[in-house]
Amino acid sequence: MAPETLVATDGGRYDVNILRRQRSSVYWQESPSEVRRCSWFYKRSSDTRYVPYEENVSTRLEEEFKIAATTNVWHRRVEFPSGETVVFHGPNSMFHHPQATSPDAWGNTPVSVYYHFGI
Repeated sequence: MAPETLVATDGGRYDVNILRRQRSSVYWQESPSEVRRCSWFYKRSSDTRYVPYEENVSTRLEEEFKIAATTNVWHRRVEFPSGETVVFHGPNSMFHHPQATSPDAWGNTPVSVYYHFGI
């Protein structure tokens, strides 16, 4: 097994364990929090911050976007086991239809979201 890799963050106040995907405080007692490796984020109009998708969802979105971009076939429906659906309308937009109705780990309640990617 590979040795654990810790990365100092937030000015050294927290260490992130890369393998466990956990962030722990260095100077005080606090429960570890989740860390996600992600390239896809969402933000509803009522949110003030971008929220990362779960890693498996982010990986799938990246794969599906690459297929759509390289084949130039858009309006593809990507369905997830959770019941959520994402539709890539073009290289700069997608629509996400979430299934869940309860708040996620980040405290957000899912709603359908339209995304427009700026260049």
